[in-house]
Amino acid sequence: MPGGLLFNSVEYAAFLAIFLALYWAVLGPRGAIGSALKRDLRPHLLLVGSYVFYASFTWWFPAILAGITVVQYTLGAQLAKTRSRERRKVLLTLGVLATIGTLVVFKYFDFFVGAVADGLGRVGLEANPATLGLLVPWGVSFYTLHALSYTIDVYRRDAEATTDVLSFAVFVAYFPQLLAGPLTRIRPMLPQFQHLPRRLDPIRRAEGFELILLGLFQKVAVADALTPLTRTVFVDQTVGPEPAQNPVLLVIGAFAGAAQFVLDFAGYTNIARGTSKLLGIELPYNFREPLTRSRNLQDYWRRHNITLMGWFRDYVYRPLRRRSSSTVRSSLLLVFIFFLSGLWHGANWGWVLWGIVTGVAVQTEILVNRARDRSRRREGRPARRRRSPAMRVLGPLYASGVLAATIVLVRAPTIAAALEYYQAILRPTWVPLDWDLVLLAGYALVAICVADWREHRMELAEGKADPPTIPRMALWGAMVVLIIIYSGTAAQPFVYFQF
Repeated sequence: MPGGLLFNSVEYAAFLAIFLALYWAVLGPRGAIGSALKRDLRPHLLLVGSYVFYASFTWWFPAILAGITVVQYTLGAQLAKTRSRERRKVLLTLGVLATIGTLVVFKYFDFFVGAVADGLGRVGLEANPATLGLLVPWGVSFYTLHALSYTIDVYRRDAEATTDVLSFAVFVAYFPQLLAGPLTRIRPMLPQFQHLPRRLDPIRRAEGFELILLGLFQKVAVADALTPLTRTVFVDQTVGPEPAQNPVLLVIGAFAGAAQFVLDFAGYTNIARGTSKLLGIELPYNFREPLTRSRNLQDYWRRHNITLMGWFRDYVYRPLRRRSSSTVRSSLLLVFIFFLSGLWHGANWGWVLWGIVTGVAVQTEILVNRARDRSRRREGRPARRRRSPAMRVLGPLYASGVLAATIVLVRAPTIAAALEYYQAILRPTWVPLDWDLVLLAGYALVAICVADWREHRMELAEGKADPPTIPRMALWGAMVVLIIIYSGTAAQPFVYFQF
């Protein structure tokens, strides 16, 4: 696995410090060189810095990024010149094929070939297909969708094609969001890159630093800290006739696996948004405390990876749903969207099954809620009741429980191992409970609640003066100490970088 400027590494901290110094003190309109030349050179710095950042992982990664950028920019320019409906459809198709083709070659080719060979083998036909064995460029699933959204928006006339090559290239390659989002759209982002602020607002600066601290805490002191527990239940465990771990620990481990999955990505997002704020550029929210504030499973997916689910909603679900609004079609479409989300996450059967099961669970909840609301209306009662204090606990617990149950499909090495995991939970055999791991899970639960509470408070105060208080500074100090304790000898990659 490639190294590089991981957000949770000392190398990235040094890179960011140098970058900020160049950005504000040297190349900006008030910087030493920028003021002398009477030019704002920061867009050039953003582009060069983003490509240097990406090249730090593997030297040839930027070539893929540059190719995607050139293709989508060119197609957008051609769409702007073309009035013929048929020609516009051809150009859009080329854009989709170029993007999906890149993903297929690097990420899905070997999986599809292997699946076909396996299917042929099951009917008695032997096949020895050739595989590519290519290294998947980190973040390719994100920036391909990111760039494709521009071409689709221009095709729909939801956005105008830009002639600003530099700003468009920065839009695609912008390093805080390059590897794992948030996915953005051209309309809100392009003006920010074209009109960078002359000075950094103190409120935005404070928000940026706290978001970075919060993100590091979520990643290092929670997600990484849970590794001993998740490794024990998902890797070290030998599932057989006699379970290697206590069934209670397996249940706790499933919740820990779900929390690790969420906090790793939420931590990345907060560091990305915090870094971007320090550059005077706003990125959209991608997480809104899904583990502690979700009312149900639907609400969970409105709070988790918001921009990716929004991408599938706007560019896949709604266009397909316009052709028919029947309940059956809508239900199948929703399951299909989650199937695509699963396949997007990983080219293996575990992720495919995860997507289908999650989609069925969400759609089932939707249908049950609709039936309940109709029944209430017939009885003259309000369709929706106020959220009780009990539901403030049970809602997140239910949503997290579904995620924990399904995350086993992708955290276990194979689907067969996942099924054995479920069976081991239900076996009556009892083995001693590892209380150190239970205490670790308890610590993580408290840490998640505190982090989500603080993040919610930050959302409420965003853009407003929010002077630090003694309790808050004590919380910052505790976060720093815990980050240091759980840092380890080497920075651990973010889970979503592999996507």
